[in-house]
Amino acid sequence: MKNTASRNRSSAFIKISIFIIAAIFLYFLVRKKENFAGDLLHALFSLDNLSNPLFLISVFLFPVNWGLEAWKWKFLLSKIEQVSFLKAFRGILTGVTFGVITPLNLGDYAGRILQLENPERIKVIGAIFLSRIAQFFSTLLFGLASIIFIIFKSSGNSSQNIKDFYSLIFFLAGLAMAALIFLLFLFSVHQQILSSLKESKLFRPVYQYFEILKLYSFKDILCVVILSLLRYLVFSLQFVLLLTFFKVSEDLFFLFMGVSFIFLVKSIVPTVLDLGVRETAAVYFFTFFNIIDNSSILYSSLGLWIINIMLPAVLGMLLIFRIKLFTR
Repeated sequence: MKNTASRNRSSAFIKISIFIIAAIFLYFLVRKKENFAGDLLHALFSLDNLSNPLFLISVFLFPVNWGLEAWKWKFLLSKIEQVSFLKAFRGILTGVTFGVITPLNLGDYAGRILQLENPERIKVIGAIFLSRIAQFFSTLLFGLASIIFIIFKSSGNSSQNIKDFYSLIFFLAGLAMAALIFLLFLFSVHQQILSSLKESKLFRPVYQYFEILKLYSFKDILCVVILSLLRYLVFSLQFVLLLTFFKVSEDLFFLFMGVSFIFLVKSIVPTVLDLGVRETAAVYFFTFFNIIDNSSILYSSLGLWIINIMLPAVLGMLLIFRIKLFTR
C-alpha cells in the first residue's frame, strides 16, 4: 500500500511538472509569433474575408488530418494491443504536445506510448518508426514532384528542356517506386536486420524496440502507406485553402507544388524547436516565382501552424493527466 501511495504521489508530481513545462513552452512559442498572430486575426476579420469560408474549411479539416493519423496508429497498435479510436486519438494529441516541447519532435514517441496500458508498450517504438517512415515517403514523393516543377518552370520551354524535364520525371519516378517497393517489402528485409540485431551483443538491447516489425505483412504496410498518403493530401489541402484564402494565388496546382516543396524542406531540415523553417521555405518558394506578398504567405503558414500544431498541442496538454507513467 505504501508503495502504491508513493507511486501515485510521484505520478501526480511528474504529470503536473510536465503540464507546467508544456504550458511554458507553448506560451513562448506563441509569444515568438504574437506580432504576426495579431495581424493574422486582423486579416481574418477584414471585410473582404468575412464571407470567405476557406479558412473555416481548413479548420474543420483538423480532425480529419489527425483522425487519419489516429486511425493509422490504432491499426499499427492492433498487433499487440486493441485500443479504441478515441484512445488512439488521445495518444496522437499527447504525442503532438510532447513533440513540440522536445528537440526534433522526439517527444512524440513518449506521448503516444504513455497513453497505453500494456506492460510491454515500449515495444511499439518500432511501430511509430514505421509510421514516420511511411509519412516521410509521402512527403518525399510529392516533394520531388515540386522540385521537378521548379526546375521546369525556371528553365524555359525549349524542346530540349522539355526532353530533359521528362527524363527527370522518369528518373525520379523510378526512385520513388524503388523507395515504395523497399518500404512495402520492408517486412521481409527487416527479418535479416532484426536477426543480426538480436545476435549482436552491441545492438541486442535495441532489438526489443523493433521486434514488432516482424508482425506486419505486405498488406499491413501497404495500408499504412495509403493512410499516410491520404493524410498528406488532407494536410496539403488545408495549406492550399489558406494560401487561397489570403490571395497568394488562384492557381491550385501551383499552390500544391509550393506546399509540397515547403513540407519537403520542413522534413529534411533538422530543427531543435519550431524555428520558422516552414515560413522561410514558403517565402523562398513564392518569392522565386515573383510573388512578393510576404505577409499573405506568412499568414497562411502561421494559420496552418495554429490549426495543426498549436491547437492539438493545447488539447494534448489537457490530456497529460491521463497518461500512464507506470504499468502493472
